Amino acid sequence: MAYTFAVAREIYLRLSAAALFVSLMTPCLSQATSQECDGASQRLKDTPRPIKVIIASVEFQDGDGLPEELHAQIKRDIAKQDFRVGPGTPDMDWVNELDGAVLLDALQKAGYFKAQPYTTPYLIRAEAHRLQYAVRIDVESGPQYRVGKIEFADFTAFTEEDLWKQVQLATGEVFDVGKIRDTLNSILRLYQAKGYIDLTIEPQMEIDDEKHQIALVLKVSEEAQYRVGTVEILGVEEKMKKRLAALLEPGEIFDAAALTRFMKENASLLPEGASLERNLYVRRDTQDRMVDITVDVRPKVCSEGATQDL
Repeated sequence: MAYTFAVAREIYLRLSAAALFVSLMTPCLSQATSQECDGASQRLKDTPRPIKVIIASVEFQDGDGLPEELHAQIKRDIAKQDFRVGPGTPDMDWVNELDGAVLLDALQKAGYFKAQPYTTPYLIRAEAHRLQYAVRIDVESGPQYRVGKIEFADFTAFTEEDLWKQVQLATGEVFDVGKIRDTLNSILRLYQAKGYIDLTIEPQMEIDDEKHQIALVLKVSEEAQYRVGTVEILGVEEKMKKRLAALLEPGEIFDAAALTRFMKENASLLPEGASLERNLYVRRDTQDRMVDITVDVRPKVCSEGATQDL
């Protein structure tokens, strides 16, 4: 059965949000906005503490049709969560987070693609900084879907065999949304290693409700291939600076995936508080298809909105 635009949009958002946006590539408009201020730290200290939500027990609706192993997995997933209610926010925000980020994710990983979970909380005990609940979970699971045919479209930079090596599931397996996301991210890294930093992947699906199968076409928009332009590395000790510079030879294809790995693997060598997201700045030159890169881990202080190098 072909799906409507509204359903297609919902599916697209569920599957591809993590893979379509590359935070590594986001141009830094203001370094001041990405550095922690002393003033901001003080304001955080003065902010009332959030209230921790403790889920003491989990009960499922009788006869919901879900296997006991999935019930057990959901309980484990819930136990890992750190739900908190912030000052001035609705008390039940954590329930929406539980339904969407935990329950729906677990159900869709198990192939229940159209599942709708509903959580009913029962307050057991309220303290100044902690709320204790029992929860009842009702699920409209729908059928369990399996993977139909998988195809690729509009790719040129790699062979179909290269792309198939990134696929995390096969025809006939349970349609695991988590493995679909992993596949999209794996393809994304493959392209990033060759300078395709603006790549997007649109998963197009056709749902067969009679056979309980979902056919999948991964439509690739490769965009431009970028090379390294200017490179500036600040605040990094000399040995690490040389290793980093070797990855960023001007004129060479920009290997974003390797740069990401390097920054993560060497995070312990960076100054305290420095990170990939906070201290790496990439600016595109779309006309010449070059990227100018700055790694700046020098400590900063700010006062009244101004940022200065120490």
